[in-house]
Amino acid sequence: MINANLAKKFVERIAKYTDYNINIMNDQGIIIASRNPERIGSFHETAYNMIRFNLEISSVSNGDALLGVQNGVNLLVRYGKQPIAVVGVTGDPEKVREIAMIIKMSLETMVRYESQQELEFSKITAHNRFFSLLFLEESPSPEQLKQLAEKLEFSTEKIRIPIMLYFAPECRLEQEMAGIQSYATGEDMIWTVDHRHILVYKDLEQRAAPALASWHNQTAEWLQRIETSVAYERAYVGTMQYNLCDYHLGLAACRWLEKNLSVGEQVLYFMEHLDEYLFSLLPATEMHGIFNVYDHALEEESKQSLLKMAGSLQKNDFNLVKSSEELFLHKNTLVFRLNKLRAALGINPFQSANDKLLMTCLYHYLKGKQ
Repeated sequence: MINANLAKKFVERIAKYTDYNINIMNDQGIIIASRNPERIGSFHETAYNMIRFNLEISSVSNGDALLGVQNGVNLLVRYGKQPIAVVGVTGDPEKVREIAMIIKMSLETMVRYESQQELEFSKITAHNRFFSLLFLEESPSPEQLKQLAEKLEFSTEKIRIPIMLYFAPECRLEQEMAGIQSYATGEDMIWTVDHRHILVYKDLEQRAAPALASWHNQTAEWLQRIETSVAYERAYVGTMQYNLCDYHLGLAACRWLEKNLSVGEQVLYFMEHLDEYLFSLLPATEMHGIFNVYDHALEEESKQSLLKMAGSLQKNDFNLVKSSEELFLHKNTLVFRLNKLRAALGINPFQSANDKLLMTCLYHYLKGKQ
């Protein structure tokens, strides 16, 4: 069914370029727009029959014999294959046929354009509502999330990973967004968080176990690809999610990275800092009850040495060669210092998993007290 306001707007525009009288009838045969305002609301028998019987054209030369009909040419207006209206041009059928065809095609073009605009606006509105539900509301309805996702043509059967990109104040996010979208797939969810951040929930293109092994490579490769077009300063990669109701948790992981880790690397992965996150959840009183004696008994120099060495060892998976290079120490020097620390603590983190955990916990406790 054609919109009456659109029909009226169309007739007003056409009237600027022709003196012919034009009428537009809806699918019930009612005149909804006319150059002659007195005819609006009248029943048009020919238009009613054309829509009823799917007739493309009707020339009328004996209009007086038909209800609400004058001489002229009437043409069926379609949206796709669906008849939605009839447009009529009053006058001698032979003289007005050609102009009637042009007007019909113009009206169909306008209907398609307006419908497309409405669809795009509807998607934008749905897009905003969808992301508000995902990230701003405390208890979003799973059913509503699913309905909006389907409307936006997002599959709900996907594993995705959040990547929060941070931009400098001078960046224009509209331009950066366009760059991101050019590298996105139809299943990537993209949201402007605020004036400095854009969140991409990247589709990992796999539904089950393979994503567990490939997520890091997929994410790194995608970030590398967009570098030439997207001027992000830092990227925070959160946790993989499957259920739409849990997507806010992935964003929370990105925000934790930004808040708690000092800027160094351009890309930070939450899963590479899992120990720090888990220790941050422990109550300070619990950590104090376990490690306060270590803090009291160790000399300040020993504590600082532990912080440097344990931090580097954790980062490098307790690889002595990599840690010595990072600390600008000869490997033997690092081993000597570690032996002193091991003797002072009575542990060997290279032989005992429990001792390794103890050193890690002590490191986080002392780091938290700085």
